[in-house]
Formats: sequence, C-alpha cells, structure tokens
Amino acid sequence: MSDNFLRFAPMTSSADAAFWKMLSEKKLNEFKLDSTTNTIFGQYSSGYRPNMPLRLCVGSDSFALEPKEARSGQQCLMSGQLISSNTLEQFKSQDVTKSAEDAISKVAAAITSKKVLSDNSLLHTFVVFTHSNLKKYKFYYWFCVPALVPSSPITFKSVKKLGDVLTEDEVLSLSQQWVVTHLENTTFSCGVFRTSKEDNGTLSTLESITAEDFETDGVYFCICDPGAFAEHPGWPVRNFLALLSKCGAEDKTVNVVCYRHRTQLGVIDTSPSIVLSVNITKYDWADATKISFVAGLEKNAKGKLGPRVCNLANTMDPYRLAESSAALNLRLMRWRLRPDVQLEKIAGTKCLLLGAGTLGCNVARNLIGWGVKHITFVDSGSVSYSNPVRQSLFRFEDSLDGGKPKAETAAKRLKEIFPSVTSEGVMMSIPMPGHPVSDTNLSKTMAVVKELEALICAHDAVFLLMDTKESRWLPTLICAVEKKICLTSALGFDSYLVMRHGISQSCDGEHTAVSTATTTTTTMSDTNATTQMTAGCYFCNDTNQPRNTTRDRSMDQQCTVSRPGISMVASASTVELMIALLHHPDGAACGYTEPDDDEATTLGAVPQQIRGSFANFSSTLIGGAPSSYCTACSHKVIAAWKEDRELLVKSALNDNLFLEDLTGVSDLKKMVDDFDDFEFDDDDEEDEQGGDEDEDFEIIGKTQ
Repeated sequence: MSDNFLRFAPMTSSADAAFWKMLSEKKLNEFKLDSTTNTIFGQYSSGYRPNMPLRLCVGSDSFALEPKEARSGQQCLMSGQLISSNTLEQFKSQDVTKSAEDAISKVAAAITSKKVLSDNSLLHTFVVFTHSNLKKYKFYYWFCVPALVPSSPITFKSVKKLGDVLTEDEVLSLSQQWVVTHLENTTFSCGVFRTSKEDNGTLSTLESITAEDFETDGVYFCICDPGAFAEHPGWPVRNFLALLSKCGAEDKTVNVVCYRHRTQLGVIDTSPSIVLSVNITKYDWADATKISFVAGLEKNAKGKLGPRVCNLANTMDPYRLAESSAALNLRLMRWRLRPDVQLEKIAGTKCLLLGAGTLGCNVARNLIGWGVKHITFVDSGSVSYSNPVRQSLFRFEDSLDGGKPKAETAAKRLKEIFPSVTSEGVMMSIPMPGHPVSDTNLSKTMAVVKELEALICAHDAVFLLMDTKESRWLPTLICAVEKKICLTSALGFDSYLVMRHGISQSCDGEHTAVSTATTTTTTMSDTNATTQMTAGCYFCNDTNQPRNTTRDRSMDQQCTVSRPGISMVASASTVELMIALLHHPDGAACGYTEPDDDEATTLGAVPQQIRGSFANFSSTLIGGAPSSYCTACSHKVIAAWKEDRELLVKSALNDNLFLEDLTGVSDLKKMVDDFDDFEFDDDDEEDEQGGDEDEDFEIIGKTQ
C-alpha cells in the first residue's frame, strides 16, 4: 500500500460576546492608541462530533495574565497575539503574513529551546487582528493560525481507530491518566503513552521524551486533537509533528494518537480518537526566522480569505449599550487629552440638586454627561406652561392639569434620557429666614429641616439652584456643618454667579481669611472663634441677614427674568467647577487658588467664584474671603446650630435681625454708623509749620 499525503482540518474562530466586551474595556482603558502586539490566550477542546469545524475559542478569560486563569474545564490552551488597529484603514493594511511569520518564529524558537516541552500552549499559536468601532459596537477581526511546514510533504502509512490499536484496558488507562495529567498541568495538551506487558501503559508529559522512544515499539505520541474527522487530524497536529522531528523522529515512522474524548454521564468516550502511522520528514531548523510555514488565515462568511465582522449592537442589552456609549466620550479623554481624569470618582459622586427649575434641569444634564450616576432633585413647585421652553427636562404635557411636581418629573425624565442613572425627586419647601413660622407649625418645619439635613448627609455634593437668596441659607449652614461640597449658581438678567463654598476646619482662637486683592493671609483676632473656612460662602460678603425677597414685588421681580442662554452657561460652569474640585488634592477642603493657575488640577484651575456677563460677553474669576460675621457659615451660627437647632431656625425665620445680632453684624453696623458721625478739623496752617501731629486733628465725636 502506497503512502498517502496527510491533510489537516483547519481551525475556525469562535469569539463570544464577552470577548468583545472585554476587548472594548481594554481598548478604552488600557490599550488606548497602542497598536502593538498584546498576548492573549485561546482554547480548544478535543473533537468528538464528526464533520464539525475545529473551534479556536476566545472569551473574556483570554485576557488573563496567567495560564491557570485563562483555561476552563478540559480545554487546551493556545498562546495568541492580539493586534488592535486604531482605524479601519490601518486594519485593512495590516501585513498579516509578516505577523504570522513572527508568530511561527516564536513557535520554532520554543521548540528549539525545548520550552514547549513544559509549556505545550507555546506549540499552538494564533494571531488575531482587530479593529473596534466602539460607537456602533462593530468589530472587525481576522484570525490566523500559522503552522510549520517541512521541506517535503508529510505522508502517513495508515490511520486506525484507537480501539483497534490499543486494548480496552490500555484505552481506559490512557483516558484516566489524561484527565489527571490535564488537571495537574495547566498547559498540558501533548504527552507520551508507553505500553508494556507489565501494566496497561503510562502517560507522561513531553518533558520525558527521549530519542530512544522513536526506536521503541509500543510508544505512542499523543496530542489533544480538536478535529473529529475519521481520516484527517486537526490543525494543531502540524506543529506537533515538527516538534517530534526536532526531538529525533526525523526520517522515522511514528505512531501519533489524535486523542479525542468527551465525558458523558461520568463515562469517558474516546471512540472518535485515531492513531496515525506518520512518516516524519525534515524541517529546516538552521534559521528560526526563515523557517517555512503556512499562515493559516481564516476564511470569511463568503468562504474567501478575508476578515470577518461582528455586530453586537442588536444583540446587546439596550440599557447597557446606552451606558457604555455614554461613557465612551469620557473614556476617550484618557487616551490622549487627560490620562489622569478620575472618571470612577466622578461617577461615584452623589449629587443633591436643590431646585429643579432652569438651573436644576441643565445642571442635571451636564452631570450625566460627566457620568454621574446618582442625582436627587428637591423642589416644591409644579411645572407651569412657561417652563418647558427653558427647563430642558420638562415637556408640554407636564404642565397640563395644574402641572406635575417638578422634582419627581425631572427625576423621571432624567432616567428616560439615561436609564442607568439613579434619580429621585423630593417635594420639599425649604424653611427660609424672613418667612415666619408659627408655634403650631414649628414641629412640621423642624421635620423638614431634619429631612433636608438627612438628604445633605447622604450626598457628596450639594447644588444651590434656587430662585431666592433666603432659600440658600439653611442648606449653606448644613453643608458647612457637615463639610460637604456646596456650589451656588445664581442668575441675573444678563449676568450670572457660580461659586463654591468653603469647608470649615478647626482653628484655635483665630479666623483666617484670604485677601483676594493681595493674595496674602491675614488674621482677625476673635477669642470666641473655633472654626475657620478655607473660602467664603454665598453669604460671607453680605452685611444683611437674608430676608423675604418675594414680598411686595411686581411680576417681573417675582420671576427670574434672564436672557435664555445664560442658564446654560451658568449650569455648565457650575458642573465643571465641581469636576475640577474633585480633582484637586485637597478636594472639598480646597481653599483659595490663583484663578489663572491652570496646573491646579489635571483639568486646570479651580476658581472660587465665576462672575459672568452677557452684556459684554465676559467672565471674571475672583475669590471671596470667609467672614467671622457670616450669617450662614460663621462659627457662632454653627455653634448655635449644634447647641439648639430648633431655637436657631425658629429665631432666624421669625426675627429679621436675629442672625445679625448673633454674629455681631448689628454691632459692626453700629460702629460704622458711629464712625460716619466723626468730624475731622484740619488746621492746614499749623500742619505746614510742622506742629505736633497730635494737635493737628481735633476729633469731635457725636454726643450720645
């Protein structure tokens, strides 16, 4: 019987959705613009279904760093290389032959150095070229499984079933030992089975192979074969034959077991396994970089050599798809522009929006744009007919039948836009100075105060986006006490204010303030002071206690009348200020910084106040110093809150001078009034003659 040419069944790639998901994460967060080769793992299982294609499987575990983390079940590992292109044009212009040559050269080197004897995964190599369109979740890829080629065609004398060559006991012994060896050796896929009259045979790893094995009867060289064809071995057998040639089988005929098995109901079935009597030919090992090989390029769906396309957009969960797509722009910042941007910290920041009007809606839209996942709205109003055109989370239907509650509706609409956000709405009317509360309603008011305090404590950043000045007083105080990030945004007709509040810190008898004019630190003695603020709050530069600003006002004064575009700018500036603050080393405790210090954070400056005007399209960055007389964040107000908050709230709401008296503003005003009554009498003639300085001025005080 003449020898036959040996043909090998090619491999077909099988990449599950988890592989593409992990590749997306790696591309965004790790590979970025790097198009160099990355090591991955593939797996194949022994074949047992006739005429089924040979599967090279890759999944999420293909990116594992260690082989033991990459292998699953009874699979055999393959060592692969992943080349990720940044553009489709780059992907199409890849030199696949050169990459296949580089890969097979590594296999030849591993065979020559005998590393492959202890790590069988180095014998089975593959290369996958990819391009990921992360906007459309479309993946272009092309697998190749290169194999060594001898100087002359490989032939075989015979092919038989395993059961026709080995006894039943030997087959059973081989299968049992195979399972044990595979469990003990992560990269095991090849071995030597030596039969003898004394026992049913012994399976050893390739490390035990010797030249004498090729001269001895009853020695079988085994490889886990992914194929299931009766007369043709699978593709991995190609490199296995090259290894045998290098180990001493050249120009010899050896028995190769294409081991195929499956376990069903606890019984190991090896019936698909075959034994080949193969004539091992010569390979040129002189230069591993120039050895003959076949690229093993995979065919596409049309049966032609070419890349394939995997489109996951229609198969992915639309909610997860929306979340991943929304995060795409943010993650791309890390590629080139801002590698240090802390997206995880931003996403984990819980934001409380006090006010669900024009500012509240726009701030929320900007927050989810930055990937913030937890937003709570607080508002007491309902959607009116005039709201939808300016307030971006509302629709016309929300204003019908008296209007839906703003807070709840805003939360609902935000979740419709971005399903992954945790959005809640709380209907609440915040107690305000100048808005009296009776003893009968005091308990209800304090319940609201307690609820507001709990909300602030449960969040990381608080945005004051209300219409009136006095509504900002209580949350400003609570934020100062709880040391929370607090930001204020306020609108005029053609102007806006955005600012961050300071965080109180312990201080022994002094109150430190930053002078924005000279950028120096000055100290104001105050024996009663127990705290200091790193920067001022919204009320620090105010010499009046907040009062009812809605009383006795005309329609244009009751509504926030402003140029429509100004809220967009103010809202965006407020959110960007918070994002910059999160990146500052001191976080919420960040004090005064130079407005033009672009290196304060990875995103640039962290100004304390932004005052903008549409009248001349300008903006000014300034800093506000903390005040010992502040009616919201000063140590006296904080101390009064801690001592008896009910008394503080009741007095502040009912008495328009209580906070001024508490903080000393009243005394300060009196001192200024008294100072205005002083008269100075200059005697120019004596001054010119160099008279005594103390006699040059006669201070005449007002008689009380």
